[in-house]
Amino acid sequence: MDDVRKAAEHIQNKLRSGYLDEPGHQIAKALVAEVEKLLSEIKQQKHPLSLENRVKQIIKHLESLVDDIVMDFRHRDELLQHSNRMRDMLRQLG
Repeated sequence: MDDVRKAAEHIQNKLRSGYLDEPGHQIAKALVAEVEKLLSEIKQQKHPLSLENRVKQIIKHLESLVDDIVMDFRHRDELLQHSNRMRDMLRQLG
């Protein structure tokens, strides 16, 4: 579970460090909120299936970023890779 937490923190740090070109955009806000909820649920030691559902929401938000307005596509792709790895880790735990 420590690896999952680290991956979530990595995503959170990237979002805070300038990956979001339009942090006030609705999708950007939703993405940040989902990552924060995920970290909170990890700390609460929720079941991996619940955490996986949260990661799926993060992936949906990232996939909905179809233009470069909110986030550069390279950054989006990088965060998608991290999110998919996180989902795979949670599946192994569940």
